[in-house]
Amino acid sequence: MRVTSFSTGKACIRAGDPIMSFLIGGAIAFAVGAFISYLLYRLNLRVLQTKPDRFASFSVVRQLVSAGYLFLVFFVSRRLPWSPLAMLLGAAFGVTIPSILLAFRLAKMNDRTSVKNPAGTAGTEEGDDARG
Repeated sequence: MRVTSFSTGKACIRAGDPIMSFLIGGAIAFAVGAFISYLLYRLNLRVLQTKPDRFASFSVVRQLVSAGYLFLVFFVSRRLPWSPLAMLLGAAFGVTIPSILLAFRLAKMNDRTSVKNPAGTAGTEEGDDARG
């Protein structure tokens, strides 16, 4: 791959350039990690909406999937043409940063739903108790 600069006409990116290898490997690992974080967020949301009592136990699954992705990148990155260090950094940031942002979003959403239905009052209205 050879890309030339428009202003100077000189080659600015070469296929074997270590900086490009570092950036491309890190970007790919970051993108896959962010995609995994988004999928886990969607699963968290579904678990929270359908079975809120199992939400805490699902966090173990979330941590195992994130750690599994990091282990996979660690072992596979040596066989790929990109820098293993860049791939590990990209994977770590790709799983961590979006997970933090999506966790804040999930917490906000959970706070809004808990304000609408405070604990113990779901489905009851004033004067709608068993005593009449």
